[in-house]
Amino acid sequence: MKLIDLIFRMNYTLLQGSLEQDITEVIYDSRKAVPGCIFLCLPGAVTDGHKYIPDVLEKGAVALVVEQDVKVPEHITLLKVDNSRVALAELAAAWYGHPAEKLTTIGVTGTKGKTTTTYMIRGILEKAGVDAFDVDVASYEHLDLIYPTVYYGDSVTSYVCKEARKHVSVPIINGGSHTMETAVDLLESGDADIIQFGRQLIADPDFPNKLKDNRRDDIRPCLLCNEECIGRIMGRQSQLSCTVNIQACMEGHYQITKLPEPKNVVVIGAGPGGLEAARVAAMRGCKVTLFEKSGKIGGNFGTIGSDGFKHRIRDLIWWYNNQLNKLGVDLRLNTEITADDPILGSADAIFLATGSVPLVPPIPGADLPNVMTVLDYHRHGTDGQNIVICGGGLSGCDAAIELHGEGKNVSIIEMQDDIAKDAQFINSITIHELMKEYGIALHTSQRVVGIEPDGVRVVNVNDGTESKIAGDTVLAAFGQKSNTEVADKIYAKYHTKCNYIGDFNQVGKSGKAIRDGFYAAMGLQ
Repeated sequence: MKLIDLIFRMNYTLLQGSLEQDITEVIYDSRKAVPGCIFLCLPGAVTDGHKYIPDVLEKGAVALVVEQDVKVPEHITLLKVDNSRVALAELAAAWYGHPAEKLTTIGVTGTKGKTTTTYMIRGILEKAGVDAFDVDVASYEHLDLIYPTVYYGDSVTSYVCKEARKHVSVPIINGGSHTMETAVDLLESGDADIIQFGRQLIADPDFPNKLKDNRRDDIRPCLLCNEECIGRIMGRQSQLSCTVNIQACMEGHYQITKLPEPKNVVVIGAGPGGLEAARVAAMRGCKVTLFEKSGKIGGNFGTIGSDGFKHRIRDLIWWYNNQLNKLGVDLRLNTEITADDPILGSADAIFLATGSVPLVPPIPGADLPNVMTVLDYHRHGTDGQNIVICGGGLSGCDAAIELHGEGKNVSIIEMQDDIAKDAQFINSITIHELMKEYGIALHTSQRVVGIEPDGVRVVNVNDGTESKIAGDTVLAAFGQKSNTEVADKIYAKYHTKCNYIGDFNQVGKSGKAIRDGFYAAMGLQ
């Protein structure tokens, strides 16, 4: 087809070349370039088509559609447009032999103010043989919607299906942080026909069969944490795994089998590491007694699951509760064990999962009544209105997001040059965006030197200048330290049968604790 016959509906500027070029293919993927094709340079924050121009020219492209000025050989036809995605839709309409007026352009406003423009070609792609449309709002410009973060909530892309349904008659597929319940809701609405799950299948590959067997409570929930799945692949170039399913991609190596001779196992601490150790040990046929000094399971992990966007943490703890009950684990709440308890002497193995406690540096004023730890905030809330958070790591940032949701004015003080440096990098995208959207004041490169009733005194780590951040309430989010007071004494007496788990071993994230617990129980012989 002649180029002039392809572009008669387009708004373009001819920069060079001839419109009489014969075109063999319309492409926007440089890998599919063939001699005689026209290549559309679709821009993007991560992958920009303009940088692939040398590659497609080498493969024989004769025409380019661009949004920015480029230099190419004179025999190449160059068309400049304002929006290359609109141009792609117009070219597709002409290429498939359908009038361009059948093109329907839908503007969709995305979650949290993001905007994605979706071009649905009614009567074009369907007639060309497309059987279904996978509809979402993700793009390379917003990686945190390709792998939706927990901050966006459940079913984050389902709202676009309603508009898409108006323009296509073939099945619509939708994915994006669905739970079983949101999937059912979307199917029953008629706006989608197929719901797809990704990370949930990593967390529990057997969940469709469990649903079929009416075992909803046995489905282990995905946390949407991105830590051990996409975080391993993109962040650490390592094999995919899962925060809550340590067997993911290692099912053959990590088969949970019964021990020839069941052991008597004591687990001290019902945080995520202790819960996993108790579960796997019980699955291996052991008699398991789990001690927890507080009145509920979950540890600090359960404590931080206070806000709505963290409901999956609460779901996971509820899942553990169900599994331990079914496995016959002897759970003893409100029970603090000591090294002298007789049960330790009769145990074959002792798993120390006593967790961690807040780390509060010896800063003047840290003991004032207007100061509370971030964990105490999650437990009890705060009546303060102007909150200063000392520590801009993940726990401090999450608390800031929650406090904003309560209508508080929030400031974060961080000694490093940026916040959320311990967050998985895709999660960090959302965190930084929410900080801007919510107007949370960020004071980076500032060291806390004193706390007062009306604020926090800081020193700039670069130039030594002093200032004061005003606030009526101060949250200490300096980090955690291992809780060793009781566990060290137990280890000293029974070191040959003790195993460290979770934060008591090394302060870290929940995935590390769960992994420690799994390995400890799998190591029983």
